[in-house]
Amino acid sequence: MFAYCSAANFCVKSWSYIPDGVLPVFWRVVYWTSQFLTWLLLPFMQSYARSGAFSILGKVKTALIQNAIYYGTYLLIFVVLLIYAAVHLHLKLSWTGLQTIGIAAANTWGLFLLVLLLGYGLVEIPRSYWLSSSNDFLLAKAYFKVAKLATEKAAAEETLADVMEEVSDIDRSVRFNHGLRKCVDTILTKVGHTHEWYWECVFRKTFCRLLAVLLSLLSVAVVWSECTFFSTRPVLSLFAIFIQKAEQNVFIEMVCFVSILFMCVCVYSTVFRIRVFNYYHLIPHHQTDAYSLQFSGMLFCRLTPPLCLNFLGLIHMDSAFSHQDKIQTSYTSIMGSMRLLPVISDGFYIYYPMLVLLLCIATIYKLGSRCLNLLGFYQYITDDDWTSDLVNEGKELIRRERRMRQKAEDGQNRRWVKTQIVFFYFPIHHLCK
Repeated sequence: MFAYCSAANFCVKSWSYIPDGVLPVFWRVVYWTSQFLTWLLLPFMQSYARSGAFSILGKVKTALIQNAIYYGTYLLIFVVLLIYAAVHLHLKLSWTGLQTIGIAAANTWGLFLLVLLLGYGLVEIPRSYWLSSSNDFLLAKAYFKVAKLATEKAAAEETLADVMEEVSDIDRSVRFNHGLRKCVDTILTKVGHTHEWYWECVFRKTFCRLLAVLLSLLSVAVVWSECTFFSTRPVLSLFAIFIQKAEQNVFIEMVCFVSILFMCVCVYSTVFRIRVFNYYHLIPHHQTDAYSLQFSGMLFCRLTPPLCLNFLGLIHMDSAFSHQDKIQTSYTSIMGSMRLLPVISDGFYIYYPMLVLLLCIATIYKLGSRCLNLLGFYQYITDDDWTSDLVNEGKELIRRERRMRQKAEDGQNRRWVKTQIVFFYFPIHHLCK
């Protein structure tokens, strides 16, 4: 706002003030780079990674053909809808109008995904921290994971045996030599046991519960604002009220930073938890395949613009939502006026985010996990019979593993005692002689 201050309305220049012309260039680079990645480069890399060709040229050719068919279909649908809009809605189609329509279409699809992911993250993140404060819950969940992983391990071993039988003939006929791999001993420096004990036994429970309460309050604020941000008289959106009450630049920046950070965490953390039939999912310790990484990268690029647009609507800084003549932000100057398409600006962009309330209710009662359990993809639910069976099975597996390790440790201790007796006996026997 500093650039629009006058002598009658004195403003103090903030330390983080950015001159005019910088943010529009920044947004152009961010937006069109993300669009290039999500619509062109990453889909091409996905097709390239899944291609069965043996040469680079063959993989490139296959990827180009697949993407040409895919985007040719989209282009045909877009042209038909564009002609329909020009004839029946009497739109004046110019280059700026076409650009705005394309941006609106991309943001509409991104907003559709955004609300679905945000509704899950607003509930699951505070609840996960609250449940993490309970050692009994963590132990029961560990039992559940052990039983589930044991079943998956048995299935994976059978699959591996089948694959090894199929490639055994190839292994006999193909001769290859490889150099010895050097064995490197990695020493991990860990935090002292005293610090770890204080964290696990004293601070972690209280910290997780306080953080869960704070995140729950932020979730309630986001849900309320998503359902009421269209109301400007009176202003009901909590984030818009916070921005109006924060008169100093530092407070405005803090409110914006905390708000957009929390929304990003809720949305992007849900992307990390997405698991589509074991084909698209992120695995820790660098075990994720290329196709899943590219799929997640496309989601990240696709969600960034609508997330910013939704945040501007929550704080009433976008005239398309607030219907007020305000100074246009750098982001909306790049996106173009959404008023060109009243069906989207006055309908979908305003009323669809209200769906986040229903998604939060569904997440609270774990309707998604219950549906997955019915389909055979078992999730951890505390009041489910199948979950209790898996928890009991996990307990038995833990007891069995503990007994095996205890026996191995006892055997090692007995061998060590025998060795010490031998070393102690022979020198004394030699001296006696």
